Amino acid sequence: MKRKGLVILLIIMASVFGLTAAGLGIAWGVTSRQASAENRFFRSTLEDVYQKSYYELTNNLSNISSSLNKLLVSNSDNMQKQLLDEISAYSASAVTNLASVLADNTNAEKMMKYINQVGDYSAYLQYKLNQGENISDEDENIIASIYAAMLEIEKALEKVKEEVEVKGYVFLENFGKDNDVLTGMLNDLESANVQYPSLIYDGPFSEALEEREPKGLIGEDIDAEAGKQKVESYLLNHTVNSIEFLGEGTNHFAMLIYKADTEMGEAYIEIAKKGGSIISMNLPHEVDNPAYNEEECVTAADEYIAAIGYSNMSAVWVSNYNSIIYVNFAYVQNNVIIYPDLIKVKVSADNKAIVGVEALNYVYNHVTRTIGAPALTESQARNAVSTKITVESIRLAIVPVGGGKEKLTYEVYGVTNEDKYFIYVDANTGKEINILRVIDSDKGELLV
Repeated sequence: MKRKGLVILLIIMASVFGLTAAGLGIAWGVTSRQASAENRFFRSTLEDVYQKSYYELTNNLSNISSSLNKLLVSNSDNMQKQLLDEISAYSASAVTNLASVLADNTNAEKMMKYINQVGDYSAYLQYKLNQGENISDEDENIIASIYAAMLEIEKALEKVKEEVEVKGYVFLENFGKDNDVLTGMLNDLESANVQYPSLIYDGPFSEALEEREPKGLIGEDIDAEAGKQKVESYLLNHTVNSIEFLGEGTNHFAMLIYKADTEMGEAYIEIAKKGGSIISMNLPHEVDNPAYNEEECVTAADEYIAAIGYSNMSAVWVSNYNSIIYVNFAYVQNNVIIYPDLIKVKVSADNKAIVGVEALNYVYNHVTRTIGAPALTESQARNAVSTKITVESIRLAIVPVGGGKEKLTYEVYGVTNEDKYFIYVDANTGKEINILRVIDSDKGELLV
């Protein structure tokens, strides 16, 4: 049975338990008896990993619910901050646990994203409290909605508790298969069985996509046939053999969904029914022999985004994961980076082909803004950050701060020892409103 993340687990286990190729019983010269024994050891160890992840997932979700419950009755800033910190930590752990137990045919995208959002929303509320604001009535209503959803998730997990904890459930033999109770439960959580509340904070510099009219859609509605022409234009660097209309979808606005057969395989594309703007494109691809560096791939992404009609876009973040280059483009107005208007592009390093696009934030947020002059100078913003930071660059940027609000900031990039940071200083007050640390991971550089 194939599983998402299995390769990562194999690597982790090989490093933790010292399992070389011979130790796993797959090298030449190992007796069948040894191989059998070592295979049993391997399966037992892998099963332990799945079991541990499952139990930790249930515990973390329970802890989130408990902290949310306490938060609803807390009237102390210090206690609220402590509870929100706990929720953020439990959410991060729960996402890791969930990713570790997913099987290929198990759909938990909504649940994964939701738990991530719970952690991000908690961080946003902490920020409000640190700025001297209070948790509002609207915030309390959202917390209550989150708590209700978490209880529904716990209730669903409780239904399969006996199967897993009492009846000797074996992940390697059951999970991911048809009619499996745990797989079915997770798939049910993706359906309408759980009403996931819409949160107003969706991660660093990715403003929440609330139920509102998208600002970046223009033009008249198009039909499925006109949509095919749009799709072909978005696949301009591919040989398109055929395009199939799969139907309409919605993300608080109408979308047309297509599947295209290309020289690199099947691509799935979503476009807005209004005007035909691209929402997303995904062409799964693995790179075996990278031939181009990051700079060349960024150039390819830059040329692509201009060719499909987006101007005044600047690459603000680049990351390399398995030789797929991820490039984040933000809109630039009057030399100010507009982070809410973000488009993400994926480039394959073996042929510079565009294999992914995500433009939902741009669609929801893009407008021409009125940007006032900052009260602070660059020099004053530079002096507002710690002297421990060696400043390497500084520029103006508009960033989301939750609740649909934005702030004009100075983005200060600096280093200290081995660490790299982006520090966002309010361009009018000089207060630090966010600090992002750059970390190296198996998925390239990440911001935390």
